[in-house]
Amino acid sequence: MIATEPLSGSNLLTNGRSYTETRRMMRWFRKAGDRLLYGGRGAFGKTDSTSAFSALHKAMVRQFPELSNVAVTHKWSGLVAMTMDSIPHAGRLDERVVYAVGYNGTSVALASTMGKHVAAIVAGEKPDLGL
Repeated sequence: MIATEPLSGSNLLTNGRSYTETRRMMRWFRKAGDRLLYGGRGAFGKTDSTSAFSALHKAMVRQFPELSNVAVTHKWSGLVAMTMDSIPHAGRLDERVVYAVGYNGTSVALASTMGKHVAAIVAGEKPDLGL
């Protein structure tokens, strides 16, 4: 994720929504206060990647050319939960632990759906979890 310096007087994304685009290297973005937050998949690894942050900035400017001279003041990253079978997993470990893990890089899209399944499991139901 990267965040711009404050965009005083900008008309960019004025309705307060979050957005995503679905090209091969998904990107998502929204305004937070007067900054643009811009995220996407970066490099695989355990440390922050300068090249991944640079690629995000390049994509942001390609999408929003008016930001070409706007500074990025914050950047951060995190690990993505991947499973060996590329399928998210949800279930009950024991009486006290219910889990939903391994969104495989699509957590923004899957979190609400998986939350509904976890809530059903907590309520004692047995939802159809497909695969």
